[in-house]
Amino acid sequence: MDFHLEIDDFVAAFTPISSSDNHPHTVSAKRMPRKMPEAIADMIIDVGKAGREKKVAEAWQKWLNPIRKGAVGPCPGYRLALSQDRRVRRNTGERKVEGAIYRQDELPADGRPHWENQRVFIEFKEGTGPLDLSDDSNEDDSEAELRVDVRGQVTSYAARAFARQHRTAVFLCIVDGQNMCATRWDRSGTVFSASFNYIEQRDALRRLLWGFSRLSDKKQGIDETAVLLVPSDDDFQVMDQVKFDENNTDISEVEGTVVEGEGPWTFRFVRELFKKSIGKGCPRYRLMVPSASGPQYFLVGNPFIVAPGLSGRGTRCYVAYDTVGKRFVFLKDAWRRPDEHVETEGQVLRQLRRANVRNIPTIVCDGELDQETETPLSVPMQGDTSASNEMEEEEEWETDSTRSDSRCSNRVDDAPSVSPSLGNASLLEDAQDSAEADVDPQGPTPSALHDCGLARTFRHYRLVVEEVCLELTGFRSGKQLMSIIRDCVRAHADAVSNAGVIHCDVSGGNILICPTVVLDPTDGKRRVVWKGVLTDWELSKQLTGEGETKPARQPTSMVTWQFASAWILDNPEDAVAIADEMEAFFHVSLYMGLRYMRHNCENLQMTMFDYFDDYKYNVHLKRYLCGSDKRNAMRYGRLIDAANQRFCFLDDNDKLRNHPIDEIFRTALRWFSERYRLKELEDESTSKDELGPNPKVLEALSKQLDDHTALLQLLDSELDDPPPGQKATVWPEMDKVGDQLRPAPAQKKRRGKGDGGTHTGKRVKADSSAKRVV
Repeated sequence: MDFHLEIDDFVAAFTPISSSDNHPHTVSAKRMPRKMPEAIADMIIDVGKAGREKKVAEAWQKWLNPIRKGAVGPCPGYRLALSQDRRVRRNTGERKVEGAIYRQDELPADGRPHWENQRVFIEFKEGTGPLDLSDDSNEDDSEAELRVDVRGQVTSYAARAFARQHRTAVFLCIVDGQNMCATRWDRSGTVFSASFNYIEQRDALRRLLWGFSRLSDKKQGIDETAVLLVPSDDDFQVMDQVKFDENNTDISEVEGTVVEGEGPWTFRFVRELFKKSIGKGCPRYRLMVPSASGPQYFLVGNPFIVAPGLSGRGTRCYVAYDTVGKRFVFLKDAWRRPDEHVETEGQVLRQLRRANVRNIPTIVCDGELDQETETPLSVPMQGDTSASNEMEEEEEWETDSTRSDSRCSNRVDDAPSVSPSLGNASLLEDAQDSAEADVDPQGPTPSALHDCGLARTFRHYRLVVEEVCLELTGFRSGKQLMSIIRDCVRAHADAVSNAGVIHCDVSGGNILICPTVVLDPTDGKRRVVWKGVLTDWELSKQLTGEGETKPARQPTSMVTWQFASAWILDNPEDAVAIADEMEAFFHVSLYMGLRYMRHNCENLQMTMFDYFDDYKYNVHLKRYLCGSDKRNAMRYGRLIDAANQRFCFLDDNDKLRNHPIDEIFRTALRWFSERYRLKELEDESTSKDELGPNPKVLEALSKQLDDHTALLQLLDSELDDPPPGQKATVWPEMDKVGDQLRPAPAQKKRRGKGDGGTHTGKRVKADSSAKRVV
């Protein structure tokens, strides 16, 4: 969400010169430094309107980095380093910030952007014309296109800063010839100053820089609970030691591996993830997590999951080393809305554990940090922001993503986001690619859904659990996939029956594979078994007596668009029911099957886009609705591909209609179909003659979704060994294939008039998945 302030208001809000909040690293000037001297101003003016940005940058560097002994620059204690001449690695999608202000004792000399130490990012432009990023007028002209491009560029810089640093906020300036714009970013939104001529308004520029130099690390947006380690630190050396399996005791995560000796054990993939996270050039941190017993500390490198997008939860996930427990753990760093009536994820996990809920993460510690976003405190309510939000939406739709996915998102509410991978065990490179790439969300973006100019406050939160899991895409066969799904359905059933809690966001990113060592009773040996774990309970809600959630306490409901039930997408004001969650498990299973298993589906990319990502926008209701393919599948109980043909899955011999997953899908689709037809019957506008069977028959079939019993019995009948005398279900052993969803070039969004006053969103599948606000 964007907010706009005049430069004087921006300085007063974020870099007040009256601040005495100096920190020990600052060389404090007792008096305000002098304004930009005429010689520097003349250098910039002489460049000309179409001059090269490099000359402007060099003039700034000369001004900010005085070489005369004892001289104090305009930002005392800080210096400017340029990286314009440093080449960007090929084929990485990385964008390189052209300059940054560093603490004087951390100023790099190699011409490379040191993201972990940058304090203010500066982007230099040629100054060929006015460029006011706070101006959303004339959106169809060339200036608007340039604004969109520059916004996309600086957004990528801010996203990379949040990914590489531990920050609560980011300052970034755009210098466009003689004009400039100051910006501040946090998880509540972005504040843009109006563009101003800093040659004519040198006092405003002086107050901006001097005020920044007087801010504490905390006010500059540095997370003081994250300590950047250097090679001489003991913890830095500990990380070097534990990245290797010196005693050769790590075990394979492959299911069926026989394990010798006594635990605890470390899986090889876990140590490998940690090793990659602290590779060459990766910053290392010691993170503090508050807990009831006092602060606890964990060592981390780069995150292996970074949720793209800047506003909202900003989830990052790490394989961390527990300095007390001497073990690797999973650490999630996110921002949540502070609400005394909404439990943290850690509180929910403790409640579920006390209720003996199976197949959920085991909490180590969690806590909220004393850090909240400041944007809501610093900007006034600015009315309708639809213009700027629509501009953001167009920008996001038209950019490319190197990691586009309907690869299921690790949920990030309120942020247009593409998950670098599904779940909690993506490779580190995926997260780095995500941080460097443009964001390309599918479906409706949350920015377009905000109907007022109010920024929402977010509070920093960390959670640590024992299990480091594999992403669901790592399943080895269709049978294993459905077994993992069954484990998570059991977790969901336990939570409902034992604790009265419903998850509310079943998605591909929340169903994970947890390699576990268990004792095999048949031979007394310990073996690795893959179990499903249902994670990310922070959006869960308490159930009412009717098996539905209580009405939402907040005006918006967060779901993962691709896997949410068609009913909830069309009726976001309704409480989430168990039936909606059972449908979400179906959508996850179908998604994984289509993408990674053998089938006869035509035009897979378009089929998956139409089913999982398509949407309609109802201009009268002013909200997004479910796409036609998913809704029709639920209404009519049929799966149709882009060629309008039914599809099914293939066995090891490529034979049709011989795969057990088809029977599971057919049965579940019949239940879903009757549920939707019954709901139509409840709609007075629908004729009973249109619905076919007797309403009592519909009600009896749809009741199969009122609890988990029918679905679990269906899965048990297909997965477990049958009683003596009955024929066992034969599952293919080689039905898992590689990723069949090939990336496609992004195309501009096409909008057309839909039925009932709706606009539809259709695009070639670009393979992304995101949390959506509906």
